[in-house]
Order: sequence, then C-alpha cells, then structure tokens
Amino acid sequence: MGRAYQFCWQCQWEWRGPYFNAMRCANVGCGQMKISQPQATSSLKLCRPDFKRKKFQSEKDDIYLSLDKSETRTRLALIINNVEFEHISDRSGAEIDECSMRILLELLGYTVVTLRDLTSQGMEAALEDFSRRGEHLGSDSCFVVLMSHGTQEGICGVSYSDDQEDQDILPVSSIFRHLNTPGCPALRDKPKVILIQACRGGEDGSVLVADSAPMARPRKQHREKDFICMRSCTPDTVSYRDPRKGSVFIQTVVDTLNNHAHEEHIEELLRKVQKTFKDKYPDQMPCKDRTTLLKKFYLFPGL
Repeated sequence: MGRAYQFCWQCQWEWRGPYFNAMRCANVGCGQMKISQPQATSSLKLCRPDFKRKKFQSEKDDIYLSLDKSETRTRLALIINNVEFEHISDRSGAEIDECSMRILLELLGYTVVTLRDLTSQGMEAALEDFSRRGEHLGSDSCFVVLMSHGTQEGICGVSYSDDQEDQDILPVSSIFRHLNTPGCPALRDKPKVILIQACRGGEDGSVLVADSAPMARPRKQHREKDFICMRSCTPDTVSYRDPRKGSVFIQTVVDTLNNHAHEEHIEELLRKVQKTFKDKYPDQMPCKDRTTLLKKFYLFPGL
C-alpha cells in the first residue's frame, strides 16, 4: 500500500494505541493466553530475606547486584516459541513449555514478552527490538528463551524446509550479538540467561559403555561477557518432547528452578539440570555454551 505497516508481535494485527515501551497494543484481546496453566509451575519456593542478606555479606563482590522488588525495577524476559511450521512437523506440546516458562519467569519478577511462530528474520527482529527496550536500564538481568526445531546451523524459523537452499535458520550467534556490550549497553555488567530448546542434529545422545571402577575514565569493556547459555542437547544430537507434557529440557529447568532457586545460583541450578538428565534421561544431555559469568547470579525469588 506504499506505507510503513506497524504491527503487533502479540496479536499480529496492525498496531493500535501508544507504542513506546508498550508490552501489547490496544487491539481487543491482544496478549491474552488461551492455554491452561500447568499445576506444577505454581510451586516456586521463595527466598528468605536473611539468606539474601547473608550472601551479600559473605560473598560481596562475587555476587551480581540484585535489585529489590519495587515499582522501579523493570526486569524483562523474552520467550520465542515456534509451534506451527509451514513445511515440517508442528511441535505439539510446546504450548505447555511456553506456559510453564512464562509462569516461572513472572514469579521470578520478570515481565515476559511472548512471541509465537516467527521466521528467522522475525526472530532476528524480535531480538533486536528486545535489546533496545528501555526497561533494561532499570533491570538487573534478563532471560531469553527460544523454543523451536533446530539443526547444526541454528534455530529453525517457521518457514524452514529440508528441500530449500536458502534455509530459514537463525544462527545462535545472533542472540549474543544483540545482547552483548555494544548491542545492548543497558544490560552491560548484568547477567543474561539464554535457554534454547532445539535439536542440534539427528543423532542419539547415548552409547553403550562398560562399567569401570571408580572505572572513572573511559575503559575498554569485553564485547561478550556476563552470559550463561544452556542448550537442550549436545552438538549433533536430538532433543526430546512429549506432546502431552512438553519437552524434558524445559520442564526439568522449570522444576529445578522452582525447587532450588531460593538457595542456589544459576550455574549450580543448571548443573542440577544436567545431573537430572544423567540420572533420568540417558539419551539427551543439555550443555552450557559460551558462558561468561564473572560472578554468582542468584535469582532470590520473592525478593
């Protein structure tokens, strides 16, 4: 029509109402979730104020700053969930993962931006938009969760096809590029947690083995630091998802944070996730990727 078209990521209709730092537009029903909330996601254990106080007293500079809950704290989280695809199978059960993760992040004090069914170009635009949000200035951290099909090359957009030369794939490096020091100055020196639920190939993750015995002046900043990223599986292997219960990775992360975030920092929490897979899911192993946290990041749920 020869004009710029401003649309809403939530409802995908033309944008209505004010747009500066808005979470959703003024269209009727925009942002309303139509899926039920799993019971298990409401069991987040809360942190005691004396635990937080003692941690900052005993570990001091080894802990990332955690802002107390207030109207001026503006934590943001981004969830991108690709469920319905044009050329390959849909991801049945992904709605459960989305709902579980959204509820967990909201209970942890984050305002969650939830986007569905994007191409790689759409995911790129969403990450760029998220990195420019003004709320990051009043935040102490962020979460980015991407759930989709995946390959060795990256995360599949909804137009991905095995038969096309120009594949609809988002490189994982794009996430870091948009959230690193030059890409998102408002999150400099603040922890950024990235969780990726996607296959990285088609191989099984298990093998049979035999048992065996037992500053005031301008200064340089690192381009990429204060990240922790966990992917749902190791390179070249698949990730498993139950159409009725969701993916084992996302559900294990949610369960682990619900039960232990009140007492452990994020790297220990993700180690517990890996240990759960070792004990329960021998065909899959999540792995940390490009982790550059310089301190311990405690979520202090409820505070």
